[in-house]
Amino acid sequence: MWPDTFGPGWFWGVLSVAGVVAILAAVVRMATRVQAAARVDPVQAVWHQYEIGDLTRREFERLKRARATQAK
Repeated sequence: MWPDTFGPGWFWGVLSVAGVVAILAAVVRMATRVQAAARVDPVQAVWHQYEIGDLTRREFERLKRARATQAK
C-alpha cells in the first residue's frame, strides 16, 4: 500500500536522488581537502603581518619563535 503513495518508479527516483547527494558530498569533501592543503605556514603568516607593518620587529621575533616551536 505505501509504495502507491510515492507513485510508479519511486525506487529509481530515490536511488537517483541518493546518487546526486553522494556526488555533491564528494565534491564538497574534495574542495575542503584542497583548501586544507593550501594552508599557509604559520611563520609565513607572521612574516606577512610584519611586512605590512602590523607587527614590530620584537613582536615578529617573539611570534616567530612561538609558531616555529608549535610546528615541530
